[in-house]
Amino acid sequence: DAIEAGRKMVILDARTGGDYIISHIAGATSVPFYRIADAADHLPRDAWVITYCGCPHALSGRALDELRAAGFTKTAVLDEGFYVWRDRGYPVVRGRTRYAP
Repeated sequence: DAIEAGRKMVILDARTGGDYIISHIAGATSVPFYRIADAADHLPRDAWVITYCGCPHALSGRALDELRAAGFTKTAVLDEGFYVWRDRGYPVVRGRTRYAP
């Protein structure tokens, strides 16, 4: 609903870059969980930052912890992860579209 309403948010794919290229949530940015600290300075603090991975919370939870440790307060994990999102028919795309620095 928030995406369709055009609300300002960042969707971070916490999986590896290879998984992102194969398929990812439309509009998501690739920031593997092990690069969150590097990307934190480039993320807005006035918008929600939503992390996801392939499983419910393994990698996305680690990314969330890093963001919160860096002082981000508007953070959440996409429950159930990428594959449930895709299987429910929500928009996904393939290829390199966005990578964080």
